[in-house]
Amino acid sequence: MRTDTTKKMASSIRGLLFVAWAGMFAACAMQTYQAKPIDPEALPSAFAGRTLTGVGLRDFLRRQGIRVTQWPLPAWDRRALAAAALYYRPEPAEARAGVAVAEAQVLTARGLPNPELTPQVEHHSDFNGQPTLWSAGAALSWLFERPAKRAARIAQAEAAVEVARLAEAAQAWPVRRDVSEQLLNYFDAATRRDLLQQQVRTQEEAVRLLERRAELGEANLFEVSATRLDLQRTRLALGAAAAQMQNARVALAGALAVPADSLEGANLSPDIFRQLPPADAISRPALQKQALTGRADIRRQLQQYQVAEADLRTEIERQYPDLTLNPGYLFDQTDNIWMIATTLALPVLNRNEGPIAEAKARRELEARRFESLQSQVIARLEQECRAYLSARTAAATAAPLLTELSANEEKVKRQIQLEETDQLTLIRARLETLGTALAGHELRLQAWREFLRLEDVVQDYLLENIGASP
Repeated sequence: MRTDTTKKMASSIRGLLFVAWAGMFAACAMQTYQAKPIDPEALPSAFAGRTLTGVGLRDFLRRQGIRVTQWPLPAWDRRALAAAALYYRPEPAEARAGVAVAEAQVLTARGLPNPELTPQVEHHSDFNGQPTLWSAGAALSWLFERPAKRAARIAQAEAAVEVARLAEAAQAWPVRRDVSEQLLNYFDAATRRDLLQQQVRTQEEAVRLLERRAELGEANLFEVSATRLDLQRTRLALGAAAAQMQNARVALAGALAVPADSLEGANLSPDIFRQLPPADAISRPALQKQALTGRADIRRQLQQYQVAEADLRTEIERQYPDLTLNPGYLFDQTDNIWMIATTLALPVLNRNEGPIAEAKARRELEARRFESLQSQVIARLEQECRAYLSARTAAATAAPLLTELSANEEKVKRQIQLEETDQLTLIRARLETLGTALAGHELRLQAWREFLRLEDVVQDYLLENIGASP
């Protein structure tokens, strides 16, 4: 009999060894940790090598819808510059990493709980007439989750993925906005420099004429000194404009996340800022609809509400307990003992009321946040539309005056040909025109800043879509 008992004991041990071997075999497919340290010197080295002529950048621009018929680009407009910024700036890559985290959380949500095996070996201190002192067995614990609960958890994780993707999309607009602002600053400095250069040349000619007249006794020295002083002031302003232009290039390089030297050979094209968008193209109802349906943060907040909705569904499902199956076997001194048990939580002390109440409150909070964001966008859109139209009206007042002054210059030129006036009168007329042009540029620049703020409300390029007019 001892021999039969030993055989049964050996058979039980072999069964336990088989289960253990199966577990070890499954472990062979497990992933292993691989270190990935960050090199603090890698980014500075890579940053120093960034250019606007790389093949990778060219391919990225094409994927962004930028027409590349010649490389390097003969001119960089704001769309091309914004695409380059998206290629080099770290914010989009950080947002993409957030999407990867959310997608990995979906894998976690879809995972099924593993069964748990509990081996058991006992040694008895007394034979008590039994052929062996040993007992061996194993117990299995297997959780059976309700399908509806698992589906709710997966839906919540998938909704969070959409939130992360919209967060990635939301990162693109601030990059484009920064590029537009810096390119406008560059346009401002370049326009100032050009106008001031013309003004310096004209004032220099005025000084030469007045000095010649003073030598002939036809002009007083006070007038010569005043004209010289105006020339010095204009030269100082020209130097400031040249410095501003250089600073604008450096700031634009910063917005692109490239070294400033990489812009030295690039032909920046701010021509898009030469004409203001027409007032009749600014339709508040159309822009409001575009903003409330197209802004990434509004779509993200709406999706955040869906996450709260899925969270509430998950908490509702947690009211119902899961079933845990606990089968087991014990070889107890020649006796085969089989058992099966179940574990079921009894919802008698609480029915998940607290987490359900929290989920409902979070859902209501997300709904109020969505309404608040929409309200802010509507109010800001109204404000920026009015601000742009007012600034554009102010800028438009300079156009008739410039036309009149230009016509006056032509009149003076004809009078010179008829010997009815002199060259100094033409110079003074020209200086008056240039001064008015500079003042008009200030007004147009303010209108452009208001228009960029309007684009920022809608979070889209409006200028390319609605066209421009003088």
